[in-house]
Amino acid sequence: MSERPSVVVAGGGLAGITAACELVDAGLKVTLVEKRPFLGGRSYSYMDKRSGVEVDNGQHVFLGCCTQYIRLLKRLGAWRKVHLQKRLWVRVIDKVWGESVLESGPLPAPLHLLPSLLRFRSLSPTEKARAAYAMTRIRSLDRAARRELDDVTFADWLRAHGQTENAIRGFWNLFVRPTLNGDITTVSADLALMVFQEGFLRDRNGANVGWARVGLSALLAEAAREYIESRGGEVRLGRGITGLRVEDGRALVSGPGEQAEQADYIVLALDPRSLVALLPRSLREEPFFGRIGHIDTSPIVNVHMWYDRRVMGMGFAAFLNTPMQWVFNKSKLWGQEGDGQYLD
Repeated sequence: MSERPSVVVAGGGLAGITAACELVDAGLKVTLVEKRPFLGGRSYSYMDKRSGVEVDNGQHVFLGCCTQYIRLLKRLGAWRKVHLQKRLWVRVIDKVWGESVLESGPLPAPLHLLPSLLRFRSLSPTEKARAAYAMTRIRSLDRAARRELDDVTFADWLRAHGQTENAIRGFWNLFVRPTLNGDITTVSADLALMVFQEGFLRDRNGANVGWARVGLSALLAEAAREYIESRGGEVRLGRGITGLRVEDGRALVSGPGEQAEQADYIVLALDPRSLVALLPRSLREEPFFGRIGHIDTSPIVNVHMWYDRRVMGMGFAAFLNTPMQWVFNKSKLWGQEGDGQYLD
């Protein structure tokens, strides 16, 4: 019997975990390498010493259209640790125009959002009509046409399709910022259009919001390790890759002070800058990798607040015309309501 092909997966975030699970199930000899002492990438939690509470590295949510993430959760037995709305329901609190609710109605897609759009207080009647028109244009775009817009910002695309600055900031960016982790003036129109096509226009449940009911590390980090190791794979934590080269059709990878290790294949599930820095010069000069090196990061500031009383009844809300963008009632989302509350 021939030896199983070997593969090294560099990076223990969600992409690396998913790749390792797929490959170990396909019968390959998998080694997952992560430089930090835990799996999960930016989806992790830690114990806050002062409060004694497990705190997430920022609130993470997913949508009903995130089918591969949902598949991963189910594969790892973690689906019972999350909650997914049966239908979209989000309260929007506008400091200027008051409160609205964006929700999925009983009409078939793409009309299911129309009633809440018509009631949305942050837009004028004309802006609502133009937003509905833009939605029809988005729905009609095929993948090839969408990909031609990768170098166009979504804000510019919206301006070209009759959207006002108020609508861009007060409606469209409300969806773009949390899903793409970037401002509407910088994100690719291709990616933003995909979000609306897959999440809001394809079916009535694509935009349903889901969240973990436990800390992010407790959600899948240990489950992922057990899954991979129980199928013959290996997980190495605190041992990142510092060198990569290809010889005779095989990848050679090495860590700090380690001898180079051979593998038939390597999967680089790393952030763009770390990936490019690891590549041999011959690959680094390829146009594809040259573009990757110019991808910027987009940090988010999270504020964790503990109150000695109940200050918020809903699970979460979006905010407009304020410095805040979203507030999550962690006590309610985690099912730990008492006299006080923990908000993120």
